[in-house]
Amino acid sequence: MKKVYDNFDGGFANNDRRGADNQFDIGRDLDIHRDLGYLKPGYLPTILASTSQLASLVVDFAIRPVGTAPSTPQVYAIETGKLHRISLASDGIESTSPFPRTLPAGKDGKGVFFFDSTAERNAIYYILEDNIGKETNGTFDDDWLSTIPAGGGALNGFGEHPYLIWQNYFWIGNINKLGRFDGETGANGTWTAAALTLPQGYSITALFETQNFIGICVWLNQESGSITPLARYNTRTFVLLWDGVSPTYNYLIPITDNKITAAKNVNGVVMLFTEGRNLEGALHILQAEGAKKIKRLRMNLAGTIINMDAPKVHALEIYDNKLLFGAADYDLIMAYGKADEDTPPAFFQPLSNTAVSGGIVGAIKVVDTDKIYASFQVSTTYTIKKFTTGNSTSAAWKPLYADFGQKVRINYIKFYFKPLVASDSITAGIDIDYGTAVTLGIGSGNISYGNDGGITYKRFDIKRICHAFRPTIVWVAGGVAVAKVVIDFDY
Repeated sequence: MKKVYDNFDGGFANNDRRGADNQFDIGRDLDIHRDLGYLKPGYLPTILASTSQLASLVVDFAIRPVGTAPSTPQVYAIETGKLHRISLASDGIESTSPFPRTLPAGKDGKGVFFFDSTAERNAIYYILEDNIGKETNGTFDDDWLSTIPAGGGALNGFGEHPYLIWQNYFWIGNINKLGRFDGETGANGTWTAAALTLPQGYSITALFETQNFIGICVWLNQESGSITPLARYNTRTFVLLWDGVSPTYNYLIPITDNKITAAKNVNGVVMLFTEGRNLEGALHILQAEGAKKIKRLRMNLAGTIINMDAPKVHALEIYDNKLLFGAADYDLIMAYGKADEDTPPAFFQPLSNTAVSGGIVGAIKVVDTDKIYASFQVSTTYTIKKFTTGNSTSAAWKPLYADFGQKVRINYIKFYFKPLVASDSITAGIDIDYGTAVTLGIGSGNISYGNDGGITYKRFDIKRICHAFRPTIVWVAGGVAVAKVVIDFDY
C-alpha cells in the first residue's frame, strides 16, 4: 500500500493528527503559492544598507510615486524619533542631509503616508503624537497640521492615530474623534478635527474602507495621561460603519474580543485582527451579524506551539491576492488567502527575519511589483529587510501523522522534485509514532546536487515497524521544489 503526499496548498492544520490531506503541522518559511503544485521555501531576507541609522522599530512605510519632482519613486520609513528615506534603486537608507530627519523631541512617530491633492502636491506627511508634519523635496514642516491648513489644529497626544485615504479625503483616528483633511478646498486644504465624534471612552484603533462606508474600529477603553489601556483587561470592541456625512455612525457591529489591532479590506472581504480574550491573537472575517473567527494566530515552530499576538496597525499588506501580516511578538510574517479561484484559502507562514523565534514585526509594505519591505526588532537590534528573491534557509515541512490503528511496516519512502540545480540540498526524513525521528541515508543533505547531480527523485529503504508516520523535509540550501512524497507500507 502507498501513502501519497502531493497536495500542499491547505496551510496549517490545528494539530498534528487531524486535518485535511493538503494541510501540514509544521511549515516554517514555506510559500505554498510561490510555485503552485510544489512545496518551496519563501524568499530569503536581505538587510537594507545603512540600517545602523535605525534607533527604534520602524512602524510604517510610505511610497512617493514618480512625479515631476522627484523623477524616481521613493520609500519613506518612520520610527520613534526619525523619518527616513530609502532608495528603491539601491535598497539603501539615505544618510545624506536632509535625511534622516530627526523628529521633534518627545513626539514619537506614528505613521507616514503619501497624499496628492490640489492644495498639497506630491507631499509626504508624517504623523506624530500630537501633530502631522509635511515633507516636500527635502523641506520639512513638523507642525504643518496645526499651522497651515484652514481649521488646523493639534492632535490628541494619545492613541495609535490610524489613518486611511477614502473618497479623496484623508482620515485619521484621534482617540474618540475622526479627523478629515480635504485637500481640494481652501488655499492649503481644510482640516476638520471632528468630522465624527464618538462617545467618551471610545478609542479608534484601526480604519478600513468599503464601497459605501468607512469602517471604524474602536474599543471601549479610556485613553488619557493617567490611564494606560491594556488589551488583556476585559473590555469591548466594535466596528462602526459610517457614510461620511451623517451626524453619527450608521451601523454598529459588536466583535467578541477586547481590541481590534488592525483591519484590511482584501478584495471586498474585511479582515480583522483581535486580541485580549485568548492566549493568542485571532483573524476574523467581518459579517453583517458580527465577525467570524477563521484562524487562531498560533503555529508549531520546530516542535513548540507558539501563540502570536495580533499584528500592529501597519504590519499588514496585500500581496499576490493574499494578506500578509506580522506577529507583534515574533519576527514571523504570516499569510492568509488563496492564489486563485482554484485553490483554497489557507493560513501559512512564508517569510521571516531570522532563524530565531523572538522579536517584533513593525510594518510591512509592498514597494514594487515583486519587492516587499518589512521592519523587525529582535532585542535591541532594529532592521529593515527586503524579500524579493532567493530561498529561505530556515524552511521546514512536516505534514500530519498518518495513523493506522495497528502496526504497519514501512518498506521505503520516495521523494519527487524538480531537477536539482547547483547548491540545492535538502534533508529528507520520517517521523514515526508521534515523535521518533528516523534518519535517512547520510542524514543532513541526503538529497543534494553535490552528491546526486540533477536527479528528480530519490528512494530510501527503511524497513521500520510503527503505528503512525509522516515524512519530513528541511531545506539546507537552494530552492528545491518538491512535487510529492510516496511512502510504501504493509499492514
